[in-house]
Amino acid sequence: MNLSWYIKTKRFQYLYRIYEQTGGDPCRICKQYATGRGIGFDTELTDFVVADLRDKGLVMFAKQDQGDVPDFDLKISITEKGIEEIRTATQKPHSPTQYFPAQSIKFASKETKMPPNYPFNSRESGVIADGALIESIHAHVVKKTTANIEQFSLESNEKKELLAEIQTVQAQLASPNPKARIVAYALASAKSILENEKAMSAPAFIIIHNIISALHSLS
Repeated sequence: MNLSWYIKTKRFQYLYRIYEQTGGDPCRICKQYATGRGIGFDTELTDFVVADLRDKGLVMFAKQDQGDVPDFDLKISITEKGIEEIRTATQKPHSPTQYFPAQSIKFASKETKMPPNYPFNSRESGVIADGALIESIHAHVVKKTTANIEQFSLESNEKKELLAEIQTVQAQLASPNPKARIVAYALASAKSILENEKAMSAPAFIIIHNIISALHSLS
C-alpha cells in the first residue's frame, strides 16, 4: 500500500469512527481530537484528515460553546454526504465510493500502519524552520503545480484531489508554524497523483523531482 492509499485509508477510518459515535445522525456531535485518539491518531494526523474531510463536505464543525474553548477540542459532526459515503462503502465494501477507492475501505483498521519507506513515521516531526526550504517548496511545487494543472493528463477528480493536496501545503507554508508531517503527507500524496499520468508530461516530471527533493530535506 503506498502513501496515497494510507492517507485515504485514514480519512475513511476517521469518517467511519464519527459515523459510529453519532449513530449516523448528523445532528449529533463528537470531539475532533478525542475521536482521533480513540483510533490511534495523533493531533497532526487528526488535523490533516479532518481538513480534507471538511473540504469534501463529509464532516462539519458544530457551533462551539464558549465553555469548550479551554480544551481546544472542537465539536464535529458527520454530514448527510458523509453518511452516504459510509453507507455506500459498507453495502459494497469491494467497490469504490465517490471519495474513497476500494483499497482505502479494505485497509481501514487501527492496524493500518504508515508504510515504512516513507518519511515521518515518527511522532516527533516538529515544524519547518528553514525559510529557504519553505520558499523552495512554494516556488517549485505549489506555484508550478497550480500553473500547470490543466496540462496534466489526469482525470477531473484527480486534478481536484491534486489541487486539494497543494492547497494543504500552501496553507501550512503560510502558517507561523508549518507542520513538517502535514506538508510531507500532502507532498507525497500529490506525488502519487502526478505519477498516475498516462504519459508523464515534462511539468509533472519536474514537479515530482522537486517533491522528492523536498521530502529528502524534510526527513
